[in-house]
Amino acid sequence: MLQSLALCDFVIVDHLELDFGSGFSVLTGETGAGKSILLDALALALGERADTSQIREGCQRAEISAIFQVEEHLQEEIAAWLHEADFPLEDDHRIVIKRSMDHSGRSKAYINGGAASLNQLRELGDRLVDIHGQHAHQLLLKTGAQRELLDRHANLHDQAAKVAQAYQLMNATSKQLQQAEAAGADLQREQERLQWQLDELNEIAPQAHEWGEIQTSHARLANAAKIIQGIELAIDHLSDAENSIESQLNRVQHTIDDLVKHDANLSEINESLSNAQIQIDEAIHGLNRYRQKNGFGSRSPCRARSPNAGSSYRGQKIQSQPRSVTRSLDQLSRKISSIHGSTRYRIPSSETQDSRVRFSKTCQGFINASSAGSDRARSSCQRRNAAPSNVGRSAASAS
Repeated sequence: MLQSLALCDFVIVDHLELDFGSGFSVLTGETGAGKSILLDALALALGERADTSQIREGCQRAEISAIFQVEEHLQEEIAAWLHEADFPLEDDHRIVIKRSMDHSGRSKAYINGGAASLNQLRELGDRLVDIHGQHAHQLLLKTGAQRELLDRHANLHDQAAKVAQAYQLMNATSKQLQQAEAAGADLQREQERLQWQLDELNEIAPQAHEWGEIQTSHARLANAAKIIQGIELAIDHLSDAENSIESQLNRVQHTIDDLVKHDANLSEINESLSNAQIQIDEAIHGLNRYRQKNGFGSRSPCRARSPNAGSSYRGQKIQSQPRSVTRSLDQLSRKISSIHGSTRYRIPSSETQDSRVRFSKTCQGFINASSAGSDRARSSCQRRNAAPSNVGRSAASAS
């Protein structure tokens, strides 16, 4: 029951306090006397959207407060709602609602001294007050209130509680089912990832005796650009350049060869120059063969054999030694085996199936409880509708 309503700087009212006694209260007055202002103030206190035009002209803010005395048949329901929403409960079952708004559009609301949202004001207001307009019965338009009236009319409170319990169990079971299926999907992805890594290492299949060769080849591949650049530079200096070492040596050798005709003592030097020219030619041919043979392509056999070269497993940061790769192989094999054998990984097969069974049973329980409730409601309505007609027939017979 509404005990009092207080307005401060609301519309045209500077200050007003109304106290309502028990029983039936009537507000009368001519059109424009301000009756609707009181209803608007009460609606604002119960969660209606605020409008800055409702602040009295020349004032900074408007304030409204309403005090309710909860009737006995609603005390348990209201107390449960206050506890769930974490609002304090007064010992005398009184509820104090305060609402204020300013010109900036900011609005504040309080329930028993605790800050409240507009939705909370509306939820509480639906339990405390019905505001009836000319063509509107607010509570009757709400689906939950319609169900409550039907259940109360047919005395189905216990059956409705069973339906609610079955619905909650159904939701909980559905959530467990989703979690179990998600766990199964995660497990499948983990198994595929581990198997992929295992296949990569099995394809490499490193052997202990080839480690030195792999390291040497890997170092060569890592410096491929530097090696190619150096070889090109050496060939250029030796033979390809305009003033190459080979051409200069040829000119020197021809000069000494002519001088030997005049002095035989230069024969030995001339022979050394001839040998040097032969060695330089061999070096040039060797460099050209090396350049042609070693293309340093991405499909090099050594690159394919190296665990660190282009393998999808490189993200695992294994040490580049055969023993480390072997240990990684063993670890991956054990992990994959544990997925198949460990109880912890049996969610997809056992827990998911159990969740499906519980979900199915709960849904059937919900349907059964709902059907039973509907049958009892229908029977109760039929009995109540038949009662007046029976009385009418009895009265007609007596007359």
